[in-house]
This record gives sequence, structure tokens and C-alpha cells, in this order.
Amino acid sequence: MQRPLRIGPFGLVLPLLTWPVEALAHGFAVRYDLPIPLGFYLVGAGATVALSFLLLAIFAGARPARVDRGPAYRVSRRAGWILSNNWVAGSLQGISVALFLLIVAAALFGSENPFKNISTTFVWVIWWVGMMFVNTFIGDIWALVNPWGAVFAGAERVLRLARPDARLSLDCPYPERLGVWPAVVLFLAFAWLELIWGEGEAPRMLAVVIIGYSLLTWTGMIVFGRRAWLAHGEAFAVVFSTFARFAPAAFHVGGLGGRPYCAHGMETVEGVSIGCAACFETAPPAERAVALRLPGTGLLVQRPVSASTAAMVLTLLATVAFDGFLATPAWTGIYEYFTDLSQPAPWWRAPWITVALNFYGVATMLFLLFPLAFAAVFLVCCRLTVAVAGGAATARVACYFVLTLLPIAIAYHLAHYMIYLLLTGQYIIPAVSDPFGFGWDLFGTAFYKPDIGLIDAKFAWYTGVIAIVTGHVIAVYLAHRTALRLYSDRRRMLAGQIPMLALMVAYTMLSLWIIAQPTVR
Repeated sequence: MQRPLRIGPFGLVLPLLTWPVEALAHGFAVRYDLPIPLGFYLVGAGATVALSFLLLAIFAGARPARVDRGPAYRVSRRAGWILSNNWVAGSLQGISVALFLLIVAAALFGSENPFKNISTTFVWVIWWVGMMFVNTFIGDIWALVNPWGAVFAGAERVLRLARPDARLSLDCPYPERLGVWPAVVLFLAFAWLELIWGEGEAPRMLAVVIIGYSLLTWTGMIVFGRRAWLAHGEAFAVVFSTFARFAPAAFHVGGLGGRPYCAHGMETVEGVSIGCAACFETAPPAERAVALRLPGTGLLVQRPVSASTAAMVLTLLATVAFDGFLATPAWTGIYEYFTDLSQPAPWWRAPWITVALNFYGVATMLFLLFPLAFAAVFLVCCRLTVAVAGGAATARVACYFVLTLLPIAIAYHLAHYMIYLLLTGQYIIPAVSDPFGFGWDLFGTAFYKPDIGLIDAKFAWYTGVIAIVTGHVIAVYLAHRTALRLYSDRRRMLAGQIPMLALMVAYTMLSLWIIAQPTVR
């Protein structure tokens, strides 16, 4: 049974097949032969995660974890002044808007060959993967350079030149019950376009998607206000700020009067907002600073996050797992099973049921099941935690623990996309000299050839193993600290972590199995 080749944005690497060493973004034609059976790696990784829990149970203290401005944070007001300086902020936003306009122009008017048009490589590799890593391991840089927010703010400033009291936004109150659900839905749509649609590498279609999303984003800003929509509805602002909770640097704003949450939904501690870009932008200059902290500290919260934020974290975890799953034999088996199962149905043999439509139907069904399945399994573990340790309701426990899963999502992104960034990202080098594909050579790099020998399958495998195991160990530690906050009794605290530990061990082994399929024998 034939099935369509899933190319999507990752089809950018197909020309590399003509080189002596073949490589794909998610797999290598020359695969790595493991020195020991794969099962040994899976069991060893799971045992490592379990051992980390035992060490925490034996040696970690039993006092509630502090999540405040204490020793974990070092406040830098000089960095805050630099980032909020009009010249610095204006320059960063100006560069971002210029790049945005260049990408849209190249997608609309440049070569239709995705390998010769800067828009495809920049959007799918440099921006989406690169900015994800920047926000995760540095800080919420996207909040400073978001071109949609910068364009809207610039339009408002121009409007005020004609009338000082003019407002571009209607500033309708944002419904609190919506939370970040608009961003969750929009991110799911983006992930579907990236993973299933397969047309996003075509510059013209990419331009349509960018323009459509831009109009939707600016409409949300007009109705609810720029800051409210960026905090709740702009998918990438919400996604990147969620990853930035792990980062070692965060926006720091004081003087909020001890309120538990700022006006944009970010948690505050003793009147200090840590991580809210909107509060940083609106605060007086003297109150702006940058908090330097240990990576992962921002995932320890005093209060449970909203259900919509929990859904976003689970969606991030599920979509990247689904992307990896599409490279496994299991996906091929499922696709062929449903195709064969449907063959006897007369309507299925209708002329309008194409192979591509068949693929979209099966893949979309599975794509939607992944986040639901992840949420169901997570809620079952939380329900078991409540059954074993008592205390809060299942939903409340889930909203406490869900951020401890974020290091797992980060680790999987690192294992899954780092090789893609290092290999496919090299296409940006010739594209910089010839962004439209018109045959230019502005900077002398137009004839650069990607070096696919930069990374091999062995490096990809061990990078993935280290990233995934490390991410799960960090998640176990954060879950332990969160349990310390929820349960004062040591026995209940340790017993309540068993279901979550079982989930993390199982997911460690599943993650390694998924990334192993296109990489190792």
C-alpha cells in the first residue's frame, strides 16, 4: 500500500541526499549501529530517572521549597535599563520588522524553489527552531522583538502624532475564562500545518499563511489591546514565553502591591512580577530589572497555573512527540491499517478520495489524539497522586505539577530539532546573499554548499540520549520540590510522587525509542 511522502518543512533536507553522506532532518541514511541492544539503553535511561528520585528521597530536605526573590535570584538593574532603553529596544524591533518584511516579500515575489528562497529556511529553521532554543536557554527575547507587536505599537505611535489621545485598539476587556485557549488552538493549527499539511515549504503558500496569521493577530490586538492579546492569544508569544520559564534570565518588575497575579496573568511574589514582558514594558524605568536565576527555577510556582496554560504545556509535549512518531514503523503500520480497513466502504473508493486526502484524514485523527492521550495519562497520574497522598483535587494537583513536565518537552525538542537546525540551517548561508533566489551574491556566500558531514548519526543518538535523560532528571527534581510545597508530611510527599515518577520513566523510554527509529539500528 503506497502512502504519500510526508515532506513539510523538513523536506528542505532532501537535496542533501545527493551528497556522499546522506542525511535527513529526522533520520540518517547511514544509521548508527549501537554497541549494545537498544533495550539496554531504554532500561538504563529509565533506571537513571528512577535512581534520581531515590537519591532525592534519601538526601533532599523535607522543607517546603521557596519560590521567591531569595538566593535563587540575582537582580540586575543595569540589564533592565539596557533592554528598556528606547534606542536598544527600537533597534531590536526595527531589525525584527525589517526581517519580517523581507521574509514576506521573498515569499511573495522570490523564487518558488524553497531551497533558493530565504523565507522557507528562515521561518521553519532559523526562526521557529532557533528562537525556541534562544528563549529556552537565554530568556524571553521574542517578547522584545515580536514583529507583530512592534508593527502595531508603531502604528499607534504614528496615529498619536496626529491626535495625542487616539487609540488603535478598542481595549475590550479580555474574558478571563478564555485564558490562553486562543493561543493553544492557534498553535495546534500551526503544528498541523508544519507536520501534516506539507505545503508550508512552498514560498507562496507560506506567504499566505504569514499574512493570514498577521491579520488575525492584529485583529485580536485591535479588539482586546496589544498587551492582552500578546499575553493570551498570540500563539508564539505564549509558546516562547512558556519555554522562557526555564531560562536563566527573566524580566523583573517590582511595585505591584503584593497582588498574586499581574494584570496579564503572570504570577507575582511579594509584589514582584518575574517573567511578564508586558509589566516590564509598562513599569517605571526605576522598577525594571532582569532577574538571573538557576535554569528551571521559573517552573516552581506558588499557585497552580490555569487549565489553559496546562493544556499548552501538554500540547507542546504531544506535538513534538507526534512529529517523532511519524518517522517510526508504528506510524506506517497504523496508516496502512486504517487505509486497508476503509477499502471495502463504497464511499472510500469515490474519485474525490485521493491518496493525499486519505493521508490527511488518518494523520489528523492521530494528531488530535496525541494531546488528548497525553492529557488523559497525566490526569490519571494526578488522580493516583491524590488517591495515595490525599490533599487537593485532581485538577488542582495537575495544574501544580504540569510545569514540571516542561523540561521533558525542552529535552525532546533539543534531541529532535538540534540536528535539524545544524544541518538544514546551513541553507541560510547562501540565502543571505540571494534572499529572493534571483542569482544575486550580495555577501559572497551564494555558492556555499551545506556540510552534511558536520553531524553523524552517532552524535545525534548520544546527544538525544543525554538531552532526554537530563531533561527527565530535572523534571523529577522539580516534581519533588513541588511535592514539598503541597505535602508537609514526608511519607505522603514521597508516596504522592510515585505515579508521576512512573509516568516520567515510561516517557523517558518512549522518547528514546522514538528518536532511535530513524537514527540507530
